[in-house]
Amino acid sequence: MIEMETVPPLTMSDEIHHSIADADDMEEVWEPVITVADVFNNLLHYPLQLLTRWNWKAVVMAMIVRGSIYFTIYRASENTLVTLTAVALDVVIVRFFTTGMAGALVQSFRKAQPVWLANLIVSIMLPALVHTIEFATHYIHESYFSDILAASQDGVARKRAFAISVLFSIVSVLFNLYAMRRGALLVGAGEDTQSLKDDIKQLPRLVGEFIVALPVYISRFIESGKFLNALAAFFTFGFTVGSILGIFRGARWEWAWKGALGAWAVLLFALVLTFVGRRDPHMLELVFANLKVRPFRTLISVIGVALGVVLIVLFTGLARGMTNDIAKRAANWKAEIIFTRPGGMEATSSNTSVNVAYANKLLEIDGVQATVPVIRYFSPDASGTWGIKMLDGVDWQPFSEMNDISLVEGRAPNANDEIIIDQQQVKESNLKVGDTYELFGGKKYNVTGIFSPPSGARIKMSLPAMQEALQTDKCSYILVKVKNGADADAVAATINEKLPGNKITMTRDMVIDAQERIPGLNTFLRVLVGLGAFVSTIFVLLSMYTTITERRKEIGILKSLGASTRYIISTIEGEAFLIGVLGSLAGFLTAFAASNLISRQFSLAFEFSTGWMLTAIAIAIGGSLIGALYPAWRAAAIDPVEVMVNE
Repeated sequence: MIEMETVPPLTMSDEIHHSIADADDMEEVWEPVITVADVFNNLLHYPLQLLTRWNWKAVVMAMIVRGSIYFTIYRASENTLVTLTAVALDVVIVRFFTTGMAGALVQSFRKAQPVWLANLIVSIMLPALVHTIEFATHYIHESYFSDILAASQDGVARKRAFAISVLFSIVSVLFNLYAMRRGALLVGAGEDTQSLKDDIKQLPRLVGEFIVALPVYISRFIESGKFLNALAAFFTFGFTVGSILGIFRGARWEWAWKGALGAWAVLLFALVLTFVGRRDPHMLELVFANLKVRPFRTLISVIGVALGVVLIVLFTGLARGMTNDIAKRAANWKAEIIFTRPGGMEATSSNTSVNVAYANKLLEIDGVQATVPVIRYFSPDASGTWGIKMLDGVDWQPFSEMNDISLVEGRAPNANDEIIIDQQQVKESNLKVGDTYELFGGKKYNVTGIFSPPSGARIKMSLPAMQEALQTDKCSYILVKVKNGADADAVAATINEKLPGNKITMTRDMVIDAQERIPGLNTFLRVLVGLGAFVSTIFVLLSMYTTITERRKEIGILKSLGASTRYIISTIEGEAFLIGVLGSLAGFLTAFAASNLISRQFSLAFEFSTGWMLTAIAIAIGGSLIGALYPAWRAAAIDPVEVMVNE
């Protein structure tokens, strides 16, 4: 007889927790229903579980993705050292310590009910906690340690990255919770825990499901006739995205409405695809299959559409960037009023029609504190922006005192063969104090100083030096600074009344209508838009027409099987729609990469406009759909009997 081994009874610490009341870890709870209140109660009593379940998988993902976000956004406006410092602060100091615990906290809510309340809580609580720490880290760095570690000037890049990072945090938290409910990215969850390799294999499918979750949700509302619910979900999404970007960018409401419009555009696109896919999944499969069967022809069509997008985005970005760069330098003037003659202060205008005696007359007007005469001269220069070089002739001391501009190196120009330059000109021309620079067709000028911040022309000489070079005793305009507390508009009106026949311009208007001051620029941009639309339409038209010619037999078989005219046209238009979408994505990537390369190589400024980007998308997709109309009509008119007999 075999002696049976005696097994000691289980103690409370060995038992599987079936009740949340006696579980010291949420992953040990096996209750069928766990409420959000239960999760909070358990975490309050056993907070150490956030350390024991420190989610290293979330840390790895955050380091890769968030590091890329900060690197891209900082790199767009700062130097390499600032970029690397910002990434190190965010990824190593902030994310390493906070994301692991945040991941454990999210995991605690993966079984919580109701789902909508759990989603709402984690999407508010965690980003608020993590980004408070993040903001404090970057702010302290920029305020107190920028002399030790390179920092973003004026926090501009940090604010831009911070707003986008907050939005990304909310999305990533919701995705993590979505993935954890489906068994991915778990740590310390017993048999539910899988390797990071298996998690990564699941991620593409989970990302796809997560992206279409809201469009599917809205589509179900539409299909069931709950149109108000669908509209509420649609508009709430856009308003939420816009509000987050606007608030966390520092109440920049331009970011808010642009973010909302962008969110609605993306959601609308996703809704169209989702709705079509749910109504007729076989058509969607056929569209994808047709594009895969002829990959080279699809690639050529996508390249054609992308070319149109590049033309629009790249050149409008360059035009906007360069004109706004000029406007921003004008905005560095502290003078509120520009006094000139009619026809003065136009781009490429080098007239000197203002008598410098007006400077003293302006000082006699009540409310005027100081005046500074300036000559603005445009010289042909192949290396300059727009093929010209802009120069200023101005007496440095009164100009610098009026506008809070100072020399960071060297001294002011005194002799008639001396100039000073700003820091951007130093980079563009590889100059330093003591070097010589040729102007006015070969005349050499000595660089005596470097000034900052940039203001007006990047190259300045004394007013007498410019007058001598141009053989004039006048100036182009006079900067007018009003007294503290004086109303600039009222002072401008008084100047116009006492010195009639002249042109009075507010410096604030120089920023608003900078693009209007380049002759023919808007016409040039409209021609580019038309050319982009033409290129996109023609490429798709030719490609789809050739494709239809090759697919006559296939289309004939479809019609003989009962495919309607509407079905044939919808299938071909669906292919054109996807070509337009892929072309838009390829065009944007190419334009952004090209702008980065050009700005590095030639020091040109790019500033992309949401309006022009949406225009490019509309032209790419609209041009593709229009280009495919005639081929689609020809395909729908194919006689299946004739095709079967002849082919």
